[in-house]
Amino acid sequence: MTERVVAKKSVAEKAMGATQQVVFWGLGRTTYRFDSVQKQHLSYGDHQRQQLDLYLPRRVKSKMSVVFVHGGVWKSGHKDEYAFVGQALAAHGIATAVVGYRLFPEVRFPVFVNDIAQALGWLQVNGQSHGFDVSSGVVMIGHSAGAHLASLVTLNQQYAETFGFSPALVKGVVGLAGIYSLRPEKDTLMGDIFQPAEKTNDYFDVNPINYLTKDGVPLYLIHGQKDQTVACRNAERMFKDALLAGHPVDMHVENRYGHVRPIMDFIPLMPSHRRFMKKITGFIEEVINEDTGDGSDGFRRAALCETSVQSS
Repeated sequence: MTERVVAKKSVAEKAMGATQQVVFWGLGRTTYRFDSVQKQHLSYGDHQRQQLDLYLPRRVKSKMSVVFVHGGVWKSGHKDEYAFVGQALAAHGIATAVVGYRLFPEVRFPVFVNDIAQALGWLQVNGQSHGFDVSSGVVMIGHSAGAHLASLVTLNQQYAETFGFSPALVKGVVGLAGIYSLRPEKDTLMGDIFQPAEKTNDYFDVNPINYLTKDGVPLYLIHGQKDQTVACRNAERMFKDALLAGHPVDMHVENRYGHVRPIMDFIPLMPSHRRFMKKITGFIEEVINEDTGDGSDGFRRAALCETSVQSS
């Protein structure tokens, strides 16, 4: 069973979203700003949104690399708003590419997924010359719709074949308040965004949950129990289906978090920042070093949605 995602927003929610954009933009000019070398607006395609920003550790040469994909219901958001994510990871020794991509209504599925795949292909060929080392692979991190894109482009290997990046390039995926199963046929806007051009109401290719495989790329799902935009059970279903498939997975449910809070933990002023960064960097280090995937290291622990406790 797939999960409906709340797409329509009230006036208050739209105002809150605009405020969030301003706050995120401002954070990129304050937190960890001087701990990274930044290379902005590198084009991986011809469209103005087909650009990415690099945040490289200033004091060390990193062997760990992340590709971050922002959210926004596939129709809003901009890479420039997420400088604080790249800066936080770079400050912890992790080179980070924050990727922009085209949005609805200018494009529909699968074009925005194609953009992420094209960016991965560009990074594999050109990243090294810009100081972004992919020799040990990369970890995808996405928030909300960005987690959907990050997991889908990784799990459906057709994207690697089509856009020319190695299927072994991506070593792990971190999903923050992510969307892994959708029911576009239940929502007019979602139906418009994801309506397949050839097969009416065939949404199999839309859902990352359909591409779980035994010994697949490890997944780390973080979700807020109080998320009213993407229900926690969406991530829980992904977690349980992954276990059944033998797909390496870990899930942490934060019992006081809503939809936006997981991404806010990249901000050093947040009380959970250190704990959050320890979890994220620990996962990245594990999968880059290929120390995980068989479940023998406690990788399948989880506090699920109905009985969650704040993870340590």
